[in-house]
Amino acid sequence: MSAELCNPVEDYITQIDINHVLGKLFDALAANRISVKRASSLAHIADLLMRSQEGAKRDVEQWKQDLPTFKTWVKLKNVKAEEPKPEIGN
Repeated sequence: MSAELCNPVEDYITQIDINHVLGKLFDALAANRISVKRASSLAHIADLLMRSQEGAKRDVEQWKQDLPTFKTWVKLKNVKAEEPKPEIGN
């Protein structure tokens, strides 16, 4: 049963992905292949996934803005790591 409900791309990134799973969940419940309690729990989780998408979209937008700063920071850090260390005691 769980394989039947899984998203073909094995990820739940878009509302289309979640909608696909909800359709499968509806079919399974209508055919009495899944309990009402389990269907309710899975529908609640799907609702949480959909609600979390707005926050995820904001995170992605923030990453786009912060990426140049992050790349500069990594470059500066790597330059410092590659500087030769002074020899002690010679």
